[in-house]
Amino acid sequence: MRMSVDKKKEFYKQTKIAGVLLFLPFVLVAGPLAGNFLGEYLRNKFNLGQAVSVICITMGFVSSAVETIRLIRLAIKIDKS
Repeated sequence: MRMSVDKKKEFYKQTKIAGVLLFLPFVLVAGPLAGNFLGEYLRNKFNLGQAVSVICITMGFVSSAVETIRLIRLAIKIDKS
């Protein structure tokens, strides 16, 4: 059974969108984890206070949010094309 060209393009487009959206949970987890590791490293290496870890984790949350918004916009752009 052969697919028509339009059905193939639509299938690939939907697969691409699904791939982008399935990547979101990893992005949301990676930022705060990286912030935690960096904050703990800086705290132990330079003998700094707990505030450094909190600042790094917050920066990780913010970067994850920005990247999530970018990926959602990309998925919308793919859907419109």
